[in-house]
Amino acid sequence: MNVNNAKLRSMMESGPEVLSDEDMELFVYEFANANLIILCDSEDDDAEERKYVHFDDLDEFDIIKLEDDEGHEFIPLFTDDDAVDNLDISGLCVVIATVDLVNLLHDNEENNDKLEGLILNPFSENAAEIDYYSLLELFGLEECGDPNCGHEHHHHH
Repeated sequence: MNVNNAKLRSMMESGPEVLSDEDMELFVYEFANANLIILCDSEDDDAEERKYVHFDDLDEFDIIKLEDDEGHEFIPLFTDDDAVDNLDISGLCVVIATVDLVNLLHDNEENNDKLEGLILNPFSENAAEIDYYSLLELFGLEECGDPNCGHEHHHHH
């Protein structure tokens, strides 16, 4: 299962400070439409080899999260196999479309109390942090507090 986000990765490598607004939009677009790799705790953790599975083939799984000193949680995401290979974290590599991941998180709000966001290729010098709220906003899932808002993608209770 080859996940290749060469475009996304090369944009990250050029560094956010040189990305124009247009590039930034492109980056967000690429990210939103990407298949990325998340790490999950798996039952058969004795497997030496990194195993890749597709999100659709799993019933349940625990996404591995990173925590900063203040107790905020981040979900590490990887653009490709190389990004995962350099890691010391064991775990099942789950290939998931960004939109599926966002919906999954949104549907399991109770797990997200401490979730600050996602980190794309953490531990690399070009790690990109994506704020959870911005992520929801990107997919039109953020909770909208305005009862008179007519925005069709906003969720109202």
